[in-house]
Amino acid sequence: MIKINNFFIALKRFKLPLSKLAIPGGVLLFGILIFGILLSTNKLNISHIIVGSSNQAPEVPVVITPTIPKAPTDKPIAAVASAPIPSLTAKTQPMVVAVPSGSVNSLSPAPSSPSVTTSSSPASSTTVTTGYTSTNWSGYMATSGVFSTVSGSWYVPQPTGNGSTTSADATWVGIGGVSSSDLIQVGSANTVDASGKVTSVIFFELLPAAAQMVTGFTVTPGDLIHASLTSSGNSWTITATDATTGQTFTTVVSYASSLSSAEWIQEDPSYSSGQLVPLDYFGTVSISGGSVTRNGAVMNLASAGVLPITLINGSGQVLASPSGLTANGAGFSVTRH
Repeated sequence: MIKINNFFIALKRFKLPLSKLAIPGGVLLFGILIFGILLSTNKLNISHIIVGSSNQAPEVPVVITPTIPKAPTDKPIAAVASAPIPSLTAKTQPMVVAVPSGSVNSLSPAPSSPSVTTSSSPASSTTVTTGYTSTNWSGYMATSGVFSTVSGSWYVPQPTGNGSTTSADATWVGIGGVSSSDLIQVGSANTVDASGKVTSVIFFELLPAAAQMVTGFTVTPGDLIHASLTSSGNSWTITATDATTGQTFTTVVSYASSLSSAEWIQEDPSYSSGQLVPLDYFGTVSISGGSVTRNGAVMNLASAGVLPITLINGSGQVLASPSGLTANGAGFSVTRH
């Protein structure tokens, strides 16, 4: 194979220095012609001229691919278990609890021969022959003297409703309210809704203010309640105890009372408007341990000369009536008709 270096060797033979070599145009054309002949007859290894050796592997072109930077990745976040979302339900309106909101209504002397005979309860030893009627009270009242304390006990009745409207009943002891507009009282009340659900509460009231429910005091039908009022001037101690559950409520309030009467009452409550709530069917409520301080002396109902009250409606129909006093003079019962 002819090497290109031989061309320069031949030039040296003619002693022509390369720096002074001038190649005429014809010679240059002849050289190009010879170069083309050699190339066409494969006598010239062009790859050898370029790379310098036929034993060297051809250089592979390097393709540069731009690297696109990856977005930074954070460490995987562990899934946090979230609390289940509670289903939303419409908030129910608080039930309106009916309690006494006024003094005695339409208190009138009863006929000398009552139209209703009294209950034949074993606790009763006497029969009511005289007394008073009212459109919201049934029970007993003492009206002669100055009364500074009153107390009584009863089992909260288990009432039933009328199946169509709200109905209610209340049992309490109090001072005032018969011949005066003042009345302080403490007791229990039941409200029965149209579906028959019963709500029972302990309450106290200082007229003309509205009755106050005792919050946090759980009471249910069948519980034995002891209630009392004690005055010292205008300072009053109000106490209610649930002997069944052991709960006790006591508060001291300031109240100006006429001290003109004392009562042990089963009532048909009324709304704040004065409208009576339909009386529920409470069965029979027995009040026991009744006592009162009259003119400074503690005594039972019989000694206080109490008078019975029969509850009637606007048509004169008897809705509830008291029995006679028990043999110890400290109790009685009221029966729903």
